[in-house]
Amino acid sequence: MNEHERDSQESTTIARGGVASSNATQLDHPFSEVLLIEDDPAHARLIQRALRGLVANVTHVSLGNDAIEPICSGVPDLILCDLNLPDTTAIELLGDLKSLRPLVPMVVLTSSNDLESAVSAMKAGAADYMVKQFSEDLPQRFRLLFERLAQRQRELWREQELLAERRAFSAATEAARDGVAILDSSGMVKFGNDAFKNFIRLLAPNLTDNIDSHAMRFSLVDALAAENYPVASAFHEQLERPGSEVMWSSELQLKPPLPVDEKGPSMLFFELTLSSVRTHGDSSSFLANHSLPRIRDYIVWVRDITRRKDEEKFQRELLSTTSHDLKGPLGAIISSSELLSEGPDLENTKVQDLITRIASCARGCITLIDELLSARRIQDGMLVIKPMREHANEVLEDIVLDFLPIAKSKSIELYARPVPEDLEIFADRIGLRRVLSNFVSNALKFTPRGGRVVLDAERHQNEVQILVSDSGPGIEAKDRHLLFEKYGRLDKDRGVEGTGLGLYVSKNIVTAHGGRIEVQSELGVGTTFVVTFPDPK
Repeated sequence: MNEHERDSQESTTIARGGVASSNATQLDHPFSEVLLIEDDPAHARLIQRALRGLVANVTHVSLGNDAIEPICSGVPDLILCDLNLPDTTAIELLGDLKSLRPLVPMVVLTSSNDLESAVSAMKAGAADYMVKQFSEDLPQRFRLLFERLAQRQRELWREQELLAERRAFSAATEAARDGVAILDSSGMVKFGNDAFKNFIRLLAPNLTDNIDSHAMRFSLVDALAAENYPVASAFHEQLERPGSEVMWSSELQLKPPLPVDEKGPSMLFFELTLSSVRTHGDSSSFLANHSLPRIRDYIVWVRDITRRKDEEKFQRELLSTTSHDLKGPLGAIISSSELLSEGPDLENTKVQDLITRIASCARGCITLIDELLSARRIQDGMLVIKPMREHANEVLEDIVLDFLPIAKSKSIELYARPVPEDLEIFADRIGLRRVLSNFVSNALKFTPRGGRVVLDAERHQNEVQILVSDSGPGIEAKDRHLLFEKYGRLDKDRGVEGTGLGLYVSKNIVTAHGGRIEVQSELGVGTTFVVTFPDPK
């Protein structure tokens, strides 16, 4: 077989099925199927030979019109096209090919004297061009071309992905019920969705022209200042923080637009959240390493919380009314049970136990109501304390008397150690008793029959400490951080009655006094809660 016949056979093999298995290699680029448009048979054979091992399959056509069918029937990964064809030129063909397969790159093959035309093809949309120099390094030049094209193709795909993501994000943002805006570092609005524009119309009606214009540019700080200067000042302070990430939130109260609907809210409430986004430069970038300024944008989220505020108000009013209506009857039940327990005819132990249980349940209901009300006030920032001087011995004795019936029913010894008559506690009367009642109530719950609960008080320099100790099972060290959390319950205590609010409320009351709570516990021995109140003496 002569060389011409061998070349012809190899060309046919490549055109029909790709590279022979002995020449197959692992491709390091995304171009497997190549369409070659070349009218010179000799040039076509040389190009096909150079592509052996670089691509899986080469489809060869001689005319531009013949390229349409393979493009439509099977998508090539790459098109190699001679600059000048008998029926057209690569530049003329480029428009048709791009309309059919816009993401498939075309490389123009040209002779050395056609470089100006090749540049014109590049301007028309060709991915690259290559001079047809049929030397021994042709395969290597094709490899370098493919690597260069592969890098560009990956960048193009990534750009397409980012464009699709931006379009999806833009569509989602525009349809969002919450207002979203992008600000520059001075607080000027660069973008705002429809919900944000509606918010600005309420906040600053005089900015209507700026809002409706295509280039929406106005200062959100100025718009806020016209309605609520403190919020605007805090907002501006966050924008002025140098070099630190920002995450800030506040609430804003606005009047509804006129005329006010009788059934609508009298005030509108919005939650503003500001966060920073670094748009240029990071800790590892050239900009950061050369101390150049970083450019940051800010994202503002605006959420209408009017309905939530109305629901919270309704819940507070319902809780307050219900609590008030319940505490009266429950107080009467406790008073009646105490009177019955002091009667002369109560020698029957079962009757005495029933009376004690009635009083205990009623007291538990009042405690539950107080915990719910206190937790609500704490959450709303409305917890008010009025410290006054209390004799420690009187406080401890009152708590013991309150819980003595429950302690006796469980055969638990409850008492207060003697303290000096002049020892006083500077604390809110109701708050102090609520704290100690929570500790004693918990101690009685978890102390087994036959155990003991002891109250004590002592002075340490400018502080007064109250101790509530029990002989219960103790608390593991790993669980102690859960004690004072809202609705915090230990797994082993899930079956014990209670809301999980008592210690949460107690901690907040003590903290409001400037005091602290410590827990000392040993498994199998017991637990001591130490409450410390500062004494301004």
